[in-house]
Amino acid sequence: MEAPAEKPRLRSLVAMVAAILVFLGIVAFVGLYVVPVLQTASVVEVPVPDMVGEEVTWSYWSAKPIGMIEAEERVKLLGGKRSAAQKLERYVKAPSFMASEKMTALCLLFSCDEDGLIPLSRLLVRSRGRLREDVCSALFIASFRDPRVAIPRGALGAVAEPRTSDDLPAIWRQILSTMREVQEQELTADALLTLSITEFELTRDREKLLREVQRSLTRASSPVVRQSALVCFRWLDRSPTTLRLVTSVLAGEKDAKVLGTALHVIGLWGTDARVSAEEVAKLLNHRDAEVRREAASTLGRMQARKAVGALRRALHSDPDQGVQRAARRALEKIKKAQQEKQAEDKRPVETPAKAE
Repeated sequence: MEAPAEKPRLRSLVAMVAAILVFLGIVAFVGLYVVPVLQTASVVEVPVPDMVGEEVTWSYWSAKPIGMIEAEERVKLLGGKRSAAQKLERYVKAPSFMASEKMTALCLLFSCDEDGLIPLSRLLVRSRGRLREDVCSALFIASFRDPRVAIPRGALGAVAEPRTSDDLPAIWRQILSTMREVQEQELTADALLTLSITEFELTRDREKLLREVQRSLTRASSPVVRQSALVCFRWLDRSPTTLRLVTSVLAGEKDAKVLGTALHVIGLWGTDARVSAEEVAKLLNHRDAEVRREAASTLGRMQARKAVGALRRALHSDPDQGVQRAARRALEKIKKAQQEKQAEDKRPVETPAKAE
């Protein structure tokens, strides 16, 4: 007669055990995941102080900049590089309502040097969307900072010898392999370009970078991506092909900032880019004053004598004083270069002395 009473008692016992297990699971989750993330957040999310006069590590991607010294101090607060790398990876993977400063966390992560590289590699595979773009940027900055793989600053891509993956440290060989696997996936144009720039930093493969730059310039809808693609020409050969590619941007581009970047790149080539003077001079009539100023400055760096007429018109009729000043300086540079050439032409040629 007492057997039926056993079933309710058994069900109650099972329910109690299940409730205890759920409670313990919640406690474990909070203790092992939530609390560490919140502790990391207390370090990561402290407002960044003014870094005037100090080199910042994340200005190019418009994230909140953080200085090198400030980053080192925060890594120490997280227990040193190895401990900080583990905590920061967990923080970056946490939901946004728990981790609101993921870009700052990535900045601290690549400040962990080699200890931060494997977490960045894992995040590259597991992240998506904007976070993946930021991880790509973090990997590039990590390669930029690592003296074992970075192209010396100020050195052009033309003088950096190509190298194979065997020439890289083991950690970067692994990251390069991961990057190439990820490149086969559906990536945003920004992420794909950033990975290509990072691969160039590692391998010096200029041909592959040029192909990606061409793709970005013709297909990317984002002006920011096209600007980044143009900046890459600093690392490519100053060949007629690259000059034609940059010059072609001037004719069809609508975004003023992209045009300004293209003009700046052409100006870096100086007199080597003089064949593009006619296309540059057309932009002295552009509606945006910044573009007109950059066009005038570029013509001055080219020492483009064929643009003297256009520069004089800009000097006397452009409503923007900045454009007028740029046109005046450009005309002065062209005049000075012409005078130096005339003086060189008049200099008598020294004949070699005859042997007695």
